Amino acid sequence: MNYKYDITVVLASYKPFFSKLIKTINSILKQKSIRIQLIICDDGSPENFFDEIKDYLHSQKFEDYKLVESKENKGTCINYYRGVKWAEGKYVKGISPGDYFYDENVLNNWFVFLETNNVDLSFGRAVFYGYDKCGSNVPSLIKRHREAPAIPAIYSINYNTNIIRNIRKIDWLINRDSVYGVQIICKTSLCLDYLERIINKVIYAEDYSFRIMLLDDIDMIFFPHPVIYYEYGLGVSSDPVKKKTLLAKDELFFYESLKLHHNNSHFYKKYLFYRKITNSKKNMLLSMIMFPLSIPWRIFKYIYVKLGKSKPNNQLENGMFFRI
Repeated sequence: MNYKYDITVVLASYKPFFSKLIKTINSILKQKSIRIQLIICDDGSPENFFDEIKDYLHSQKFEDYKLVESKENKGTCINYYRGVKWAEGKYVKGISPGDYFYDENVLNNWFVFLETNNVDLSFGRAVFYGYDKCGSNVPSLIKRHREAPAIPAIYSINYNTNIIRNIRKIDWLINRDSVYGVQIICKTSLCLDYLERIINKVIYAEDYSFRIMLLDDIDMIFFPHPVIYYEYGLGVSSDPVKKKTLLAKDELFFYESLKLHHNNSHFYKKYLFYRKITNSKKNMLLSMIMFPLSIPWRIFKYIYVKLGKSKPNNQLENGMFFRI
């Protein structure tokens, strides 16, 4: 199948800061040696800046874009889905205002990796940053003591065995050491298929679609390079109040959608039973009983992190953060 673009970047926004929006767009336009489509979908913001964006993209002589407007706020999941539906690239990459691609070659290098290894689903490393003071224009690194997830090597293309697949599921779904959605790229047809399984059920956590892919043994492969500067602390998942309310509801809706999903694997049935008993909350004792592999894995990961083997990318200046 011939695709018009190699990668479609879906920039999903809601009440964006214009300065961050333009910087994010710049990090997309600067990508080299890759056919890119840009889709900006706004979720009913009082001001979506579409007129300003059109003028800016025209000034940059960039025409491969679509602006997708919503008259009312529907939530992240539907907003992102509306963007993906317009995607004409082979792969789709989601991003938000305030997040920036790590350097000018990220998407081309990632695309070559996907094509060379016949990979449909992948994630790379993220550099976490924030602002010390409200309204400050000076970014600062958020120093993490470990990677996200702690041992991304279990997602290596060299380790696609049934045991490793079970460890991935336990680590992500039971231990909640998940991959952030901003780190992920996915084949467009696959992304659209799995988004449709949670649409109108899950409101904010569009990356829950990747959980179902994981349960269906679709391999998510680690691209061992920094791919994104991630502004941590503004999203629903990093806000304690929103996490307890909005994401808690999404967890329940996700469980309901899982019950309608067709998967007869042993792990899937156990996971459904586990979720029913725990009511989507973490239960270490029950997880150890139901998923005994989680015990040696938990011990190994604890030692691995303590020995300093889980090394996050803790530098801002190496990429193009200060050049966009």
